[in-house]
Amino acid sequence: MTGPKALDQSDRFPMVLGAGLAALGSFGVLTAMVDQRHLDFAPGLAAGGYPGLGPSGALIWCAGLLSLPALVFWRFGVDRWLALATSVPCVWLVVQLSGPSEHGWRGLVLGAAGWAALAAMRLAALPKVRRVMVAVLISVLMPLGLRAALQVGPEHSAMVALWESDRDGFLEQRGWAPGGEEAQVFERRLYEAVPTGWFVSPNIFSTVILGAGLVCLGLSSQHRAWWLAVLGVAWLLLLAGSKGGLAAFGVGVLVFFWQQSGRVMPRWAPLTLMLGVVVVVVLRGLLPEGVVGEESLRVRGGYLRGAWQVWQNNPLGVGVDGFQDAYLGVRRAGDAEEVRSAHALLADWLVILGVFALPWMWALARTTFSLRAGDCVPASGFLAGLSAALAAALALQIELASVAGTSALLRVLGVLGAGGVAWCLATGAASVGRGVFAAALAMLVHAQLDVTSVTPNAVVWGGLLLAMAAPAMPQKNQWMGVLPAALALVCVLAARQTTRAARDLSMLEAAIASQQSPQWVPALHEWPYDPQPLREAVRLGWASPEGLRSSRQDLQLKSNLVSDPRALHDQLLLLNPYGRTLLDRAAQARWEAGEVDGARDLWRRRLAVDDAIRDPARKLSASKRTEIEERIGREP
Repeated sequence: MTGPKALDQSDRFPMVLGAGLAALGSFGVLTAMVDQRHLDFAPGLAAGGYPGLGPSGALIWCAGLLSLPALVFWRFGVDRWLALATSVPCVWLVVQLSGPSEHGWRGLVLGAAGWAALAAMRLAALPKVRRVMVAVLISVLMPLGLRAALQVGPEHSAMVALWESDRDGFLEQRGWAPGGEEAQVFERRLYEAVPTGWFVSPNIFSTVILGAGLVCLGLSSQHRAWWLAVLGVAWLLLLAGSKGGLAAFGVGVLVFFWQQSGRVMPRWAPLTLMLGVVVVVVLRGLLPEGVVGEESLRVRGGYLRGAWQVWQNNPLGVGVDGFQDAYLGVRRAGDAEEVRSAHALLADWLVILGVFALPWMWALARTTFSLRAGDCVPASGFLAGLSAALAAALALQIELASVAGTSALLRVLGVLGAGGVAWCLATGAASVGRGVFAAALAMLVHAQLDVTSVTPNAVVWGGLLLAMAAPAMPQKNQWMGVLPAALALVCVLAARQTTRAARDLSMLEAAIASQQSPQWVPALHEWPYDPQPLREAVRLGWASPEGLRSSRQDLQLKSNLVSDPRALHDQLLLLNPYGRTLLDRAAQARWEAGEVDGARDLWRRRLAVDDAIRDPARKLSASKRTEIEERIGREP
């Protein structure tokens, strides 16, 4: 390469690959990805008021994402040992598609994120490509910020007005008792105006926002206009109320100014910092209640304790969505109920994959030693802006049928804003290296405190931004491209099968609407394992429950259909010893069957669980507690 033109010519293909990879990652954080299968047939409609991608759509997205790493490895190579370490857990995730995970598609997303990050590390070694990729990734800040403003403004006000105008109808529609636990928890959260973007939680929203904000902080040292973005991010983090997000953002700011002072961050610092957060959470979980005032750390300590026991009981893992059921069997009476994640990256991997998570843990640890600021030079603003705008426009297309008025206008502004931000960042002369490094460390910290690392539409974006701080130039090994290509093929086959499950559910819904029995009843979907269509048929009385397995959900469904559920309640209590609703139902069933002593024992357990609960909204009401105490003391 003898001049800029030669450099531009040689960088053209990797730059297109990098822009495409970053655009697909950005598309993920601008689109909801949920387990609702009917989205595979009607992407513009969804229960709960938001559209998005169902399992099949998410798997096709993964297949497209995986095709790019295959091209990168074939053309430019990849670290052989990191590729092998990434592939071993992916094989186990494919095996788990036959169970116990009911939503194994999420596991394939985790695998796709790993391969995408490896490809991004290779592309980040080219300064211009790195600049374009960072620009496209950070461009999501504009549509996410506009979406957050809409959520905490008009949407929140409309929801509060709806609740206050028809509170009784709202409760009746959802089957909640006035003054009950569900109603109290919902009402408490309703009045909190928190942004979530296209995620299920403000905590996940926070990790994307803080990562983008720290990159903007790096730009602000040379161009003060970027301070507007930094201040906007700080405001959004405060609105989201994520303590872990705020703490991680603070860590990132300290790391950035440490670099600005001319000091060099030791290579071992990122891994030490990440593990240090885990140690702090574990120590807080071991301390008695009331010793340290931070309640959220105590709760997360309980999650890690539960995750350790789950891993000991299931050394081969419980699947990508198996933590909840496994945790209920080992949790303490005062621990949180029905939590779906261990809220820590390393713990989540161990729970999902068991011993097969060790290669991923080794790869992550090795990558942390490679984190550095790196080099970036001005690149093609047209390619960056076009890629960012196309990603945002495609996300808009997914929900086009359900947006109108102000919401539609803000989405269009988000598309234009994403393209503009990407163009400005790509063509600017300010260095992004220090900001990217600070963002990588901050996201690693936050990943040990929340569910950001296992959320389908956030994990790819987070992995790509982390890879921007770990550029690598390995020897060329083109045959490694077969590995992500094989996983892409699995994603396509799995998408075809999940579409069949969606069709089964659609058939049942049509039968309900016509008030006629369906012409045929769905069988249990073995691969990918999906019992939901058969469960729905059993619930409606069109199929026998004998075809179902014995998971907690299956036993709960069977107990609702039999006249004497006591034996099934006993099995459920083994799986969930401290389930409050389960204890109430089991005690009531024994009381009605004349088994007074058994009912009293269960009600005593229910009161003991209530005594261990700290959240007032989840405790028994005074009248309900009095009723139970009277029944315990009543003569037979």
